[in-house]
Amino acid sequence: MRGIESKMSMKDIKLFDIKLLSREELLAVEPGAMIDCDRLHQSLLHAGFNASYENICSDAAGSVVLFYNDGERIGVVEGDDMGHMVRCWTLDK
Repeated sequence: MRGIESKMSMKDIKLFDIKLLSREELLAVEPGAMIDCDRLHQSLLHAGFNASYENICSDAAGSVVLFYNDGERIGVVEGDDMGHMVRCWTLDK
């Protein structure tokens, strides 16, 4: 199932205390980074990427989320009770 693809307003970003990553920080993400999926997705959208995500697995043990830019997969993030870890990231300029 695809996730919400709309960009949150800056008012809501502040309300939910989401600290956006800059475009440069997004391009520098590496496997092993601990980044919340909502933060990652909203950062991509606010940096001008045509980003979406798909939660392909979610159960008591955790979740696996695929990230896309312009329909092309750019990342895989695994989540569990310890947080969200980037497993693969291929975003380029």
